[in-house]
Amino acid sequence: MNMITNLTGNIEHDWKNCLTIWVKNGRIEDFPRNERRPKYIPGLEKILGNDFAQKYKRDYQFLISRLNSGNEFEVLCAFECLEYMCWEYGVGNVPSDILSIGNKLPVQIAQEVLHDPDASDFKGSTIGELFKHVFYV
Repeated sequence: MNMITNLTGNIEHDWKNCLTIWVKNGRIEDFPRNERRPKYIPGLEKILGNDFAQKYKRDYQFLISRLNSGNEFEVLCAFECLEYMCWEYGVGNVPSDILSIGNKLPVQIAQEVLHDPDASDFKGSTIGELFKHVFYV
């Protein structure tokens, strides 16, 4: 168990606990993806999201299922965790199931990605298309 983020090893339990922490910030990320800062120390929410993605990297199907929860906040958090998982896998190594997610981008991400330098020239509308654009070589 990570002493900072207290992940137990039970993905469903940890997901519910993480959501209660992330809701205070409105998401996992500390600030919009299209905003850059010269100096930055990640907040607890982002550290927790990265720890969750690292611990459950091989359990990405759980997060893919959360994309269909019907709860906008939960969908946004599942998206952000999946993106952290993509970084864990590394460019060119992301599982095809993640790259083929057909769900539309969360509204907040669709707005932010328009000015995100990591996704320049992105023309798609789905999560899988964005992940392919950023993580597929």
